[in-house]
Amino acid sequence: MINRASLEDFADDRQWENFYNISPQRTPFSSIGFLNLKGNFHKKYALKQKDEILAALIVPLNAQGLPKPGSFGSMHQGILFNPRVDSSPSIKTEIFLTLLRLAVTNEIKFDITLHPNISDIRPVNWLNSELTEGKKIEIHVRFTGIITLSEFSDFGEYLNSLPKMRRDEIQKNSLRIEHCDDSFLFAELYKESFSIRGIEFTNDEWVELTEIFQFATNHPCGKLSLAFEGSISKPIAGIITIEDADTVYYWFAATKPGFRQKAGNSKLLSVAICHALESKKIRVDTCGMNSKEIGFFKGSFGAKPTATYQLRYS
Repeated sequence: MINRASLEDFADDRQWENFYNISPQRTPFSSIGFLNLKGNFHKKYALKQKDEILAALIVPLNAQGLPKPGSFGSMHQGILFNPRVDSSPSIKTEIFLTLLRLAVTNEIKFDITLHPNISDIRPVNWLNSELTEGKKIEIHVRFTGIITLSEFSDFGEYLNSLPKMRRDEIQKNSLRIEHCDDSFLFAELYKESFSIRGIEFTNDEWVELTEIFQFATNHPCGKLSLAFEGSISKPIAGIITIEDADTVYYWFAATKPGFRQKAGNSKLLSVAICHALESKKIRVDTCGMNSKEIGFFKGSFGAKPTATYQLRYS
């Protein structure tokens, strides 16, 4: 049983980093470097029993201090568990329930997405059954796509597992791939790829996005890869990946309008997967697999839909 647990603000960034570094739910998106980017408003809460932090809650906020689903490109960051807690399913569910109950009791509103390895969300239903009056916690199912690399001994074996159409698209592709640390090149490409669809970013959104692009390209485990055709000096496609100890995250992708048929993103993703295999990573997380078109594209690379639960209490 959890006795006299409290939910309180993290004391400072050092306390957060100390907990983050041991949690099985840590990702680059819950690192202090990412959370403290300009425009990444948030609150961090520690579930504590005596001096031990049992779990953490990150609540992304908008500029007005209201809950929002997360910054651009953020994911898997809502709740982190202590490894001692995470190793015991029964303790984990009890801590999960306690964390949610205290958040509701303290009237902490949130809109969070859980890490894919938090798959038992029965504590949400248990708490909702206690909340006989008023608001309840909403559950929304989202999906990311996971490519499990342990199934393959090398990139050649992986490539042979793909549909012939996708395999030919990669092997017969003559685009030149270069790695770069100029995030503004990618930002220009990214904006173009959205403008052609009639999507424009507000100034605040664009500041937030460019901060994230810079964070990724400056990060020691981040990489910007660009595809060039022939002698064209500007890239026709680009992707940003970032990695941790066992996962490469296919984070952002963009293609220059009019060049989609050149399959730049297919070539770039294949290069990222090859790197992940050579680096002995366990998986590639394709960072979202919800729309039909994107789902088919990522699925053709062997990505399997994997649930990530969004919890909303407002």
